[in-house]
Amino acid sequence: MVHCQSREDDLGVHVLNFSNLEYGWKFCENAIESTLFNCRFWRSNSIDHQTFPVFNRTLFRFCDQRFTDSNTCHWGIKSDGFYLFDNHGQVWLKQYDWEHTQQESGKLVNESAVGYVVHLKSDIINDSVSFRCQSKDDDLGYRVFRSPDLEYEWSFCKNFSGSTLFFCHFWWQKVEQRFDVFNGSMAQWCNEDKWEGNTWLNVVNGCSPFVIGYVVHIKSDINNDDVTVHCQSKDDDLGNHVLHAPNLEYQWSFCQNILFTALYYCHFGWKNVEQTFDVFNRDLALWCNEGRSEGNTCNWEVKEDGFYFNVNHTTWRKYYSWNPKTFSFQK
Repeated sequence: MVHCQSREDDLGVHVLNFSNLEYGWKFCENAIESTLFNCRFWRSNSIDHQTFPVFNRTLFRFCDQRFTDSNTCHWGIKSDGFYLFDNHGQVWLKQYDWEHTQQESGKLVNESAVGYVVHLKSDIINDSVSFRCQSKDDDLGYRVFRSPDLEYEWSFCKNFSGSTLFFCHFWWQKVEQRFDVFNGSMAQWCNEDKWEGNTWLNVVNGCSPFVIGYVVHIKSDINNDDVTVHCQSKDDDLGNHVLHAPNLEYQWSFCQNILFTALYYCHFGWKNVEQTFDVFNRDLALWCNEGRSEGNTCNWEVKEDGFYFNVNHTTWRKYYSWNPKTFSFQK
């Protein structure tokens, strides 16, 4: 049996049996790309069960069928666990095992119950940051980060349906932000496979507050010649740089904007060839994200035959070849 729901929609309980082994639904992702669906699975004649997100922005990279109108997330349920189909790699990837419950004193006890800690830390040591955190049932009140008290945390157990959610509102000088600090999607990045001590860390830093940080890292494999590179976004021109042994690497960090529209492109020049392309945009971000609030790295490698991107931190894939130069690149 399966019971799926989002924050707004409860899809009800459905039974998968020999006469009806499939179930699916369609939806449109919201404008800020925060859509999340959780499902709870259990066997009617067994103690096996499991609850997890079947769709969120992180899982989307496995479902994305680019240039089509229908991006499909395929989940497979097997006796040993739950598998997600990678539309790009064309392979089934195991994501979860079944969990087990046992009957004890007339009550259902979850053998693998998971406790969590939300830990907040302010990196703004010379000023105060006010905040208020709450869930549907618990209001933790107004608090202030002020040196030396720059950390705050609380612990809780995730509910049986996996729908526990805490959000916080932060205020600092003339800016503010409100967002989820714990939900079903974030839980998978906190989990240390133990009952207690799973931690979600949010660092308040000098970036545009409380958004995802990224690093673009470029490495030249052409170690016997100069490769010139000039990168920029709509707002920032990073200037001209030369990759030459022993300085064959270049990187910069930035924060994704609230509309997820940050874009950096680079122009590369080498001998009589050149190339210009996006090194970071919203689509590429899906393959850079390591599920952390900062330090998600987009890795590019420059070779004699072209440009390679590290997809999902596992596979190097060639994206571009060199083109003949049409003008002289200015250093």
